[in-house]
Amino acid sequence: MKILYIMGDSWYWIKQRPHFIAEYLSRNNEVDVVFEKRYTGKVKNADTGRLNLFELYKFPFTHNPFVKIMNDAVLKNEFKKYIVNESYDIIWFNSWKHFKYAEKYIKNGAKVVYDCMDDFTEFQGSKKNQKTIDEILLFEKRLCQRSDIVFSSSEQLKNNLTKRYGITNISVLNNAIDIPPASELQKFTDTACFKQGYFNILYTGSVSEWFDFDLINESLEKFDKVNYVLIGPSDVCIPENDRIVYRAPIEHRQIFDAMNKSDMLVMPFKKTKLVESVNPVKVYEYIYSGKPALILGYGETQKFGEYVYLYNSKAEYFDLLGKMTSGKTGLKKTKEESESFAKNNTWSERVKEIEEILMKAAVC
Repeated sequence: MKILYIMGDSWYWIKQRPHFIAEYLSRNNEVDVVFEKRYTGKVKNADTGRLNLFELYKFPFTHNPFVKIMNDAVLKNEFKKYIVNESYDIIWFNSWKHFKYAEKYIKNGAKVVYDCMDDFTEFQGSKKNQKTIDEILLFEKRLCQRSDIVFSSSEQLKNNLTKRYGITNISVLNNAIDIPPASELQKFTDTACFKQGYFNILYTGSVSEWFDFDLINESLEKFDKVNYVLIGPSDVCIPENDRIVYRAPIEHRQIFDAMNKSDMLVMPFKKTKLVESVNPVKVYEYIYSGKPALILGYGETQKFGEYVYLYNSKAEYFDLLGKMTSGKTGLKKTKEESESFAKNNTWSERVKEIEEILMKAAVC
Protein backbone atom coordinates (compact mmCIF):
# COMPACT_ATOMS: atom_id res chain seq x y z
CA MET A 1 0.00 0.00 0.00
CA LYS A 2 1.36 3.41 -0.97
CA ILE A 3 0.54 6.26 1.42
CA LEU A 4 0.99 10.00 1.08
CA TYR A 5 1.35 11.02 4.72
CA ILE A 6 0.87 14.77 5.17
CA MET A 7 2.16 15.85 8.58
CA GLY A 8 0.63 18.76 10.46
CA ASP A 9 4.05 19.82 11.71
CA SER A 10 7.64 19.31 10.66
CA TRP A 11 9.38 15.95 10.86
CA TYR A 12 12.14 17.89 12.63
CA TRP A 13 10.05 18.66 15.69
CA ILE A 14 9.66 16.84 18.99
CA LYS A 15 8.40 13.34 18.30
CA GLN A 16 4.65 13.11 18.56
CA ARG A 17 1.78 10.95 17.36
CA PRO A 18 2.26 11.69 13.62
CA HIS A 19 5.94 10.70 13.72
CA PHE A 20 5.28 7.37 15.38
CA ILE A 21 2.32 6.41 13.22
CA ALA A 22 4.27 7.18 10.04
CA GLU A 23 7.26 5.15 11.23
CA TYR A 24 5.22 2.07 12.08
CA LEU A 25 3.03 2.30 8.97
CA SER A 26 6.22 2.22 6.91
CA ARG A 27 7.04 -1.27 8.19
CA ASN A 28 4.40 -2.82 5.94
CA ASN A 29 3.72 0.00 3.49
CA GLU A 30 5.47 2.52 1.27
CA VAL A 31 5.07 5.86 3.05
CA ASP A 32 5.95 9.27 1.60
CA VAL A 33 5.99 11.84 4.43
CA VAL A 34 5.60 15.46 3.39
CA PHE A 35 5.86 18.38 5.79
CA GLU A 36 6.40 22.11 5.77
CA LYS A 37 9.90 23.51 6.13
CA ARG A 38 10.77 24.58 9.66
CA TYR A 39 13.24 27.42 10.17
CA THR A 40 13.59 27.51 13.96
CA GLY A 41 13.67 25.08 16.87
CA LYS A 42 14.52 22.04 14.79
CA VAL A 43 14.95 18.73 16.59
CA LYS A 44 17.19 16.01 15.22
CA ASN A 45 14.98 12.98 14.60
CA ALA A 46 16.66 9.90 13.21
CA ASP A 47 15.33 8.89 9.80
CA THR A 48 14.10 5.31 9.87
CA GLY A 49 15.32 4.37 6.40
CA ARG A 50 11.88 3.00 5.47
CA LEU A 51 10.29 6.42 5.22
CA ASN A 52 10.63 8.77 2.27
CA LEU A 53 10.85 12.29 3.70
CA PHE A 54 9.99 15.36 1.63
CA GLU A 55 10.29 18.86 3.09
CA LEU A 56 8.01 21.40 1.41
CA TYR A 57 9.57 24.79 0.90
CA LYS A 58 7.90 27.89 2.25
CA PHE A 59 9.08 31.42 2.97
CA PRO A 60 10.12 32.35 6.53
CA PHE A 61 8.30 34.97 8.67
CA THR A 62 5.05 33.09 8.22
CA HIS A 63 3.01 35.41 10.46
CA ASN A 64 3.46 38.28 8.00
CA PRO A 65 0.17 38.53 6.02
CA PHE A 66 1.97 39.08 2.71
CA VAL A 67 4.26 36.11 3.33
CA LYS A 68 1.19 34.03 4.21
CA ILE A 69 -0.37 34.80 0.82
CA MET A 70 2.84 33.76 -0.94
CA ASN A 71 3.14 30.59 1.13
CA ASP A 72 -0.46 29.64 0.38
CA ALA A 73 0.35 29.77 -3.34
CA VAL A 74 3.63 27.89 -2.92
CA LEU A 75 2.12 25.12 -0.79
CA LYS A 76 -0.86 24.64 -3.10
CA ASN A 77 1.56 24.08 -5.95
CA GLU A 78 3.63 21.67 -3.85
CA PHE A 79 0.62 19.56 -2.91
CA LYS A 80 -0.58 19.54 -6.52
CA LYS A 81 2.79 18.10 -7.55
CA TYR A 82 2.53 15.18 -5.13
CA ILE A 83 -1.16 14.40 -5.47
CA VAL A 84 -1.56 14.78 -9.24
CA ASN A 85 1.75 13.31 -10.38
CA GLU A 86 1.85 10.32 -8.02
CA SER A 87 -0.48 7.39 -7.53
CA TYR A 88 -1.33 6.80 -3.85
CA ASP A 89 -3.69 4.30 -2.29
CA ILE A 90 -4.25 6.58 0.70
CA ILE A 91 -3.82 10.29 1.35
CA TRP A 92 -3.41 10.83 5.10
CA PHE A 93 -4.03 14.19 6.80
CA ASN A 94 -3.19 15.37 10.33
CA SER A 95 -4.58 18.87 9.84
CA TRP A 96 -7.40 20.77 8.18
CA LYS A 97 -4.96 23.42 6.85
CA HIS A 98 -3.23 21.01 4.45
CA PHE A 99 -6.58 19.72 3.20
CA LYS A 100 -7.31 23.32 2.27
CA TYR A 101 -4.31 23.25 -0.09
CA ALA A 102 -4.85 19.72 -1.39
CA GLU A 103 -8.63 19.33 -1.67
CA LYS A 104 -9.07 20.37 -5.31
CA TYR A 105 -6.34 17.98 -6.50
CA ILE A 106 -7.63 14.79 -4.83
CA LYS A 107 -9.15 12.44 -7.38
CA ASN A 108 -12.70 11.17 -6.84
CA GLY A 109 -11.60 7.58 -6.25
CA ALA A 110 -8.73 8.43 -3.91
CA LYS A 111 -9.02 7.18 -0.33
CA VAL A 112 -8.61 9.79 2.40
CA VAL A 113 -7.83 9.34 6.11
CA TYR A 114 -8.03 12.11 8.70
CA ASP A 115 -6.25 11.60 12.02
CA CYS A 116 -7.44 14.30 14.42
CA MET A 117 -5.17 14.83 17.43
CA ASP A 118 -6.09 18.36 18.59
CA ASP A 119 -9.09 20.64 18.89
CA PHE A 120 -7.74 23.34 16.57
CA THR A 121 -10.46 25.82 17.54
CA GLU A 122 -9.22 25.94 21.14
CA PHE A 123 -5.66 27.16 20.56
CA GLN A 124 -5.16 30.74 21.70
CA GLY A 125 -3.86 31.77 18.28
CA SER A 126 -7.11 30.55 16.73
CA LYS A 127 -9.44 32.02 19.35
CA LYS A 128 -8.08 35.53 18.79
CA ASN A 129 -9.48 35.67 15.27
CA GLN A 130 -13.02 34.68 14.33
CA LYS A 131 -11.97 34.47 10.67
CA THR A 132 -9.49 31.74 11.63
CA ILE A 133 -12.14 29.86 13.63
CA ASP A 134 -14.52 30.01 10.67
CA GLU A 135 -11.81 28.73 8.33
CA ILE A 136 -10.99 25.81 10.65
CA LEU A 137 -14.65 24.83 10.97
CA LEU A 138 -15.19 25.05 7.21
CA PHE A 139 -12.20 22.98 6.09
CA GLU A 140 -12.23 20.50 8.95
CA LYS A 141 -15.88 19.76 8.15
CA ARG A 142 -15.03 19.25 4.48
CA LEU A 143 -12.07 17.05 5.44
CA CYS A 144 -14.28 14.91 7.69
CA GLN A 145 -16.93 14.60 4.98
CA ARG A 146 -14.34 13.65 2.34
CA SER A 147 -12.54 11.13 4.55
CA ASP A 148 -13.16 7.41 4.23
CA ILE A 149 -11.82 6.93 7.76
CA VAL A 150 -11.59 9.43 10.61
CA PHE A 151 -9.43 8.70 13.65
CA SER A 152 -9.43 10.76 16.83
CA SER A 153 -6.85 10.53 19.58
CA SER A 154 -9.44 10.87 22.36
CA GLU A 155 -13.09 10.25 23.14
CA GLN A 156 -13.57 13.97 23.74
CA LEU A 157 -12.26 14.82 20.27
CA LYS A 158 -14.63 12.27 18.76
CA ASN A 159 -17.54 13.90 20.60
CA ASN A 160 -16.44 17.35 19.39
CA LEU A 161 -16.25 16.25 15.74
CA THR A 162 -19.60 14.46 15.92
CA LYS A 163 -21.32 17.45 17.52
CA ARG A 164 -19.87 20.00 15.09
CA TYR A 165 -20.07 18.13 11.81
CA GLY A 166 -22.52 15.26 12.32
CA ILE A 167 -19.76 12.76 11.52
CA THR A 168 -20.27 9.29 13.00
CA ASN A 169 -17.60 7.14 11.27
CA ILE A 170 -14.94 8.05 13.84
CA SER A 171 -12.60 5.51 15.42
CA VAL A 172 -10.96 6.50 18.70
CA LEU A 173 -7.28 5.62 18.56
CA ASN A 174 -5.61 6.70 21.79
CA ASN A 175 -2.00 7.75 21.91
CA ALA A 176 0.70 5.31 22.96
CA ILE A 177 4.38 4.87 23.73
CA ASP A 178 7.38 4.06 21.58
CA ILE A 179 9.84 1.92 23.53
CA PRO A 180 13.19 1.98 21.72
CA PRO A 181 15.47 -1.08 21.94
CA ALA A 182 18.03 -0.76 24.73
CA SER A 183 20.76 -0.48 22.10
CA GLU A 184 19.18 2.72 20.73
CA LEU A 185 18.69 4.51 24.05
CA GLN A 186 20.99 7.44 24.79
CA LYS A 187 22.23 8.97 28.01
CA PHE A 188 20.94 12.34 29.15
CA THR A 189 24.22 13.99 30.03
CA ASP A 190 23.00 17.41 31.21
CA THR A 191 22.82 16.21 34.79
CA ALA A 192 23.50 19.66 36.26
CA CYS A 193 19.80 20.52 35.90
CA PHE A 194 19.02 17.90 38.56
CA LYS A 195 20.15 19.52 41.81
CA GLN A 196 21.75 17.49 44.55
CA GLY A 197 19.89 17.63 47.86
CA TYR A 198 16.62 18.60 46.15
CA PHE A 199 13.51 16.70 45.14
CA ASN A 200 13.80 16.91 41.35
CA ILE A 201 10.53 16.99 39.42
CA LEU A 202 10.66 16.53 35.65
CA TYR A 203 8.27 17.67 32.96
CA THR A 204 8.81 16.62 29.32
CA GLY A 205 6.98 18.14 26.37
CA SER A 206 5.83 21.50 25.03
CA VAL A 207 5.69 24.40 27.46
CA SER A 208 2.90 26.57 26.15
CA GLU A 209 -0.37 28.33 26.99
CA TRP A 210 -1.66 25.28 28.88
CA PHE A 211 1.20 25.13 31.39
CA ASP A 212 0.13 26.10 34.93
CA PHE A 213 2.98 28.28 36.17
CA ASP A 214 0.83 29.69 38.97
CA LEU A 215 0.67 26.19 40.42
CA ILE A 216 4.42 25.69 39.99
CA ASN A 217 5.33 29.02 41.59
CA GLU A 218 3.01 28.45 44.54
CA SER A 219 4.46 24.98 45.11
CA LEU A 220 7.98 26.45 45.19
CA GLU A 221 6.87 28.82 47.94
CA LYS A 222 5.49 25.91 49.97
CA PHE A 223 8.32 23.43 49.37
CA ASP A 224 11.81 24.86 49.61
CA LYS A 225 13.59 21.66 48.56
CA VAL A 226 11.71 21.12 45.30
CA ASN A 227 13.39 21.70 41.93
CA TYR A 228 11.51 21.64 38.60
CA VAL A 229 13.20 20.60 35.35
CA LEU A 230 11.31 21.38 32.14
CA ILE A 231 12.52 19.80 28.90
CA GLY A 232 10.89 20.69 25.60
CA PRO A 233 10.05 23.54 23.24
CA SER A 234 8.59 26.69 24.75
CA ASP A 235 6.64 29.59 23.26
CA VAL A 236 5.82 31.31 26.56
CA CYS A 237 7.81 33.22 29.15
CA ILE A 238 9.18 30.90 31.82
CA PRO A 239 9.34 32.49 35.29
CA GLU A 240 12.81 33.33 36.51
CA ASN A 241 13.50 31.12 39.49
CA ASP A 242 16.62 29.20 40.50
CA ARG A 243 14.43 26.14 41.03
CA ILE A 244 12.81 26.19 37.59
CA VAL A 245 15.39 24.81 35.18
CA TYR A 246 14.51 24.92 31.51
CA ARG A 247 16.22 22.91 28.79
CA ALA A 248 15.55 22.90 25.05
CA PRO A 249 14.17 19.77 23.36
CA ILE A 250 16.34 16.66 23.36
CA GLU A 251 16.21 13.54 21.21
CA HIS A 252 13.41 11.19 22.14
CA ARG A 253 15.97 8.45 22.84
CA GLN A 254 17.33 10.53 25.75
CA ILE A 255 13.96 11.12 27.42
CA PHE A 256 13.95 7.76 29.20
CA ASP A 257 17.30 8.37 30.91
CA ALA A 258 16.21 11.88 31.91
CA MET A 259 13.09 10.44 33.55
CA ASN A 260 15.20 7.86 35.33
CA LYS A 261 17.36 10.63 36.83
CA SER A 262 14.34 12.46 38.30
CA ASP A 263 12.51 11.85 41.58
CA MET A 264 9.03 12.49 40.21
CA LEU A 265 7.29 13.31 36.93
CA VAL A 266 4.59 15.89 36.49
CA MET A 267 1.96 17.22 34.08
CA PRO A 268 0.86 20.57 35.56
CA PHE A 269 -1.72 21.78 33.05
CA LYS A 270 -4.58 24.24 33.25
CA LYS A 271 -7.91 22.47 32.79
CA THR A 272 -9.10 24.02 29.53
CA LYS A 273 -11.19 22.68 26.66
CA LEU A 274 -7.99 22.28 24.66
CA VAL A 275 -6.37 20.15 27.37
CA GLU A 276 -9.53 18.12 28.03
CA SER A 277 -9.43 16.85 24.44
CA VAL A 278 -5.88 15.51 24.81
CA ASN A 279 -4.93 11.91 25.46
CA PRO A 280 -1.39 12.69 26.63
CA VAL A 281 1.52 10.71 25.15
CA LYS A 282 3.75 11.74 28.03
CA VAL A 283 1.65 9.85 30.58
CA TYR A 284 2.29 6.55 28.78
CA GLU A 285 6.01 7.37 28.94
CA TYR A 286 5.78 8.44 32.58
CA ILE A 287 4.11 5.14 33.52
CA TYR A 288 6.76 3.11 31.71
CA SER A 289 9.54 4.95 33.56
CA GLY A 290 8.50 3.42 36.88
CA LYS A 291 8.71 6.83 38.58
CA PRO A 292 5.88 8.37 40.61
CA ALA A 293 3.87 10.85 38.55
CA LEU A 294 1.44 13.64 39.41
CA ILE A 295 -1.05 14.37 36.62
CA LEU A 296 -3.95 16.77 36.15
CA GLY A 297 -7.20 14.83 36.50
CA TYR A 298 -9.79 15.06 33.71
CA GLY A 299 -11.74 12.66 31.51
CA GLU A 300 -8.84 11.43 29.38
CA THR A 301 -6.44 10.89 32.32
CA GLN A 302 -8.88 8.95 34.52
CA LYS A 303 -7.88 5.74 32.69
CA PHE A 304 -4.35 6.16 34.10
CA GLY A 305 -5.53 6.47 37.70
CA GLU A 306 -4.27 3.02 38.70
CA TYR A 307 -0.71 3.99 37.75
CA VAL A 308 -0.33 7.71 38.45
CA TYR A 309 -1.59 10.21 41.03
CA LEU A 310 -4.33 12.52 39.75
CA TYR A 311 -5.03 15.93 41.22
CA ASN A 312 -8.10 18.10 40.65
CA SER A 313 -7.17 21.21 42.60
CA LYS A 314 -4.18 23.10 43.95
CA ALA A 315 -4.87 21.71 47.41
CA GLU A 316 -4.74 18.13 46.11
CA TYR A 317 -1.52 18.86 44.20
CA PHE A 318 0.18 20.30 47.29
CA ASP A 319 -1.07 17.46 49.49
CA LEU A 320 0.24 14.77 47.13
CA LEU A 321 3.50 16.61 46.56
CA GLY A 322 4.01 16.89 50.31
CA LYS A 323 3.48 13.15 50.74
CA MET A 324 5.94 12.37 47.95
CA THR A 325 8.68 14.70 49.14
CA SER A 326 8.38 13.28 52.68
CA GLY A 327 8.40 9.69 51.46
CA LYS A 328 4.89 8.99 52.79
CA THR A 329 3.76 7.78 49.38
CA GLY A 330 5.48 6.32 46.35
CA LEU A 331 4.69 4.18 43.32
CA LYS A 332 1.11 3.00 42.86
CA LYS A 333 2.26 -0.05 40.87
CA THR A 334 5.44 -2.08 40.68
CA LYS A 335 7.85 -1.31 37.87
CA GLU A 336 6.95 -4.64 36.28
CA GLU A 337 3.24 -3.79 36.31
CA SER A 338 3.92 -0.34 34.83
CA GLU A 339 6.09 -1.79 32.08
CA SER A 340 3.39 -4.33 31.28
CA PHE A 341 0.82 -1.56 30.87
CA ALA A 342 3.14 0.36 28.56
CA LYS A 343 3.96 -2.67 26.44
CA ASN A 344 0.25 -3.22 25.85
CA ASN A 345 -0.05 0.38 24.66
CA THR A 346 2.75 0.77 22.12
CA TRP A 347 2.61 2.52 18.76
CA SER A 348 3.24 -0.84 17.16
CA GLU A 349 -0.06 -2.10 18.64
CA ARG A 350 -1.90 1.06 17.64
CA VAL A 351 -0.78 0.79 14.02
CA LYS A 352 -1.98 -2.81 13.94
CA GLU A 353 -5.40 -1.43 14.91
CA ILE A 354 -5.13 1.17 12.14
CA GLU A 355 -4.33 -1.43 9.51
CA GLU A 356 -7.20 -3.65 10.67
CA ILE A 357 -9.64 -0.74 10.43
CA LEU A 358 -8.37 0.17 6.97
CA MET A 359 -8.80 -3.41 5.80
CA LYS A 360 -12.35 -3.67 7.18
CA ALA A 361 -13.27 -0.44 5.45
CA ALA A 362 -11.76 -1.79 2.20
CA VAL A 363 -9.47 1.23 2.09
CA CYS A 364 -6.51 -0.98 1.26
